[in-house]
Amino acid sequence: WAGGEPYLTLRAGDGYFSLSTRAGEVLRRSIAKPRFRVIVGSGVEPVGSVFAKQVVGGDEGLRPGDEAIVVDEEDRLLGVGRVRIPLAFIRRLDRGEVVRLR
Repeated sequence: WAGGEPYLTLRAGDGYFSLSTRAGEVLRRSIAKPRFRVIVGSGVEPVGSVFAKQVVGGDEGLRPGDEAIVVDEEDRLLGVGRVRIPLAFIRRLDRGEVVRLR
């Protein structure tokens, strides 16, 4: 907890942390682009999920199950969520859920 709000949550199933939006903002400010990011095109306002067609770049080291911060091309935070498809495969896909947002 930080400031009376959840910051990180430990996932019992896999031992990874789930990020809050606040933690995502701290990561965004602290770590150089594209680390931990899924970058969507300008004008995209993802709701619920980010899909392959919306992705323009990001950290190709992200794997399914990893936490990611979703940003636009100007590096503004749009959300946080769990990666579903490796970003390295996105260039070969034109559909599918890439990140499930919280």
